[in-house]
Amino acid sequence: MPTTRALKPVPVIFIDATEVNARVKNFNNNKRSLLTQAMNREETKSIWYSRKHFEEIMKELYYLNADGIRIYFGAYD
Repeated sequence: MPTTRALKPVPVIFIDATEVNARVKNFNNNKRSLLTQAMNREETKSIWYSRKHFEEIMKELYYLNADGIRIYFGAYD
């Protein structure tokens, strides 16, 4: 007999695609181009998570049966 799990709220670290796209566009059109000009080279893209934060993300991915994670660089309005 299959077991079912109760749904739980999506954590606040997850945002919808519309918000992601707006932040990525804002970053690319504003911050990234300004940083690239100021440094006279392409802006390096990187991200860092603490181990604890990453473990929490991995728990959520497992719970949601997700197959991976994609990280976009974005900027708030």
